[in-house]
Amino acid sequence: MTFNNGGSFVLESIGHPGLFLRHRGAALALEPSDGSADFSADASFFRISFDSR
Repeated sequence: MTFNNGGSFVLESIGHPGLFLRHRGAALALEPSDGSADFSADASFFRISFDSR
């Protein structure tokens, strides 16, 4: 399975291998990949930093 690269990461369930965290609009879902580019983009996350001051 290929997901977006460039510093992104995916979160796969330990308890349910093959299910990935994906965002759909404003919600998160745990779903199997359908191999689409949309799924790849929706299941790719980036770490961001922010100053909490």
